[in-house]
Amino acid sequence: MVNLSQVEHIADMYKNSDLYQWAKLFRATEYEEVKKMAEHSPIMKEAGVFIRELTSDEEQKLRLEAREKYYADRRAIFSSGYDSGFNSGLDAALEKMNLLTQHLITDNRLDDLKRCSSDPHFLQELFREYGISLEAAEK
Repeated sequence: MVNLSQVEHIADMYKNSDLYQWAKLFRATEYEEVKKMAEHSPIMKEAGVFIRELTSDEEQKLRLEAREKYYADRRAIFSSGYDSGFNSGLDAALEKMNLLTQHLITDNRLDDLKRCSSDPHFLQELFREYGISLEAAEK
């Protein structure tokens, strides 16, 4: 096993060895270093091209993963907002209905209570008659 963190501390007599060249290639952090090494060796040039392709694929993969995460987060936020809005609207509708039911029972209009459960137009008329709106239901 080669400890790549020690590559720069190798004795000068080993710096022309293939092992040293490969270690430098794997230790390189910028593509410019790889290009410089490729100038002196066709094998290093071929390896550099291969590493560049792998790196490009990895960069592409990271971009795609970031894009997928963005859309997943966006869907989650939308879904959360939708659920919250839906529940809020449902609560308001139930409040309106409860308020109307209380009025109809107090006024002994049980037949109208039955009718509004199956007739949406009549239900709206009763809301208007009693002045029940979303704002009134929230009070």
